[in-house]
Amino acid sequence: MTREADDLLNRKAYDFYSYVKLFLRFQDDFPKEAAASKKDLRPMDKSTGVEDIQVDFSWSKQKLLAFAISLVNQALERYTTYKYKDALRLLEKAHEIRERILGDNHRETASIYFSIGDVYYAMGEYESALKYYQKAASIFRSALGTDHLGIILTYNEIGNVYERLGKYENALKYYQRILQISESVLGTDHPKTAMI
Repeated sequence: MTREADDLLNRKAYDFYSYVKLFLRFQDDFPKEAAASKKDLRPMDKSTGVEDIQVDFSWSKQKLLAFAISLVNQALERYTTYKYKDALRLLEKAHEIRERILGDNHRETASIYFSIGDVYYAMGEYESALKYYQKAASIFRSALGTDHLGIILTYNEIGNVYERLGKYENALKYYQRILQISESVLGTDHPKTAMI
């Protein structure tokens, strides 16, 4: 796949990438030593040096929330280009804004926790990823209820982290919970239930 095709697919269906955790890697994304030895297949973090972002909290709530959305979009761009440290800085600032305006138990704040978990997962820092996914899951349970389809993706990511950590029984518990929610909400004959 060419880089142009990947960029086009990423712009058109970025949710596909986050859902299946598909990371397309290209030869120039790897250090030459890693390509030769095949020891480390994780791309380098090519941080661009996102400076400390100053926020004027005297702005209106709408303007601050719009700015937070802009930061999240910039973080997504950094994330998809393997600039994980920059993505974290941007997400942390967006979290600060949303937490101050919406509170720590709001769905939008939970979505930032989820995104931070995604970045840590991509960096291979699974314990940190788990911490943020669990924060997101706790808020989503409070905001949406325990049997809402919206929590399935978060439970899936928690299961994935436990799987990566070799804690298969914990992973299985989350995967089984996903199945229970899907069967309850969508039914046992639904294609998504079958996929789960």
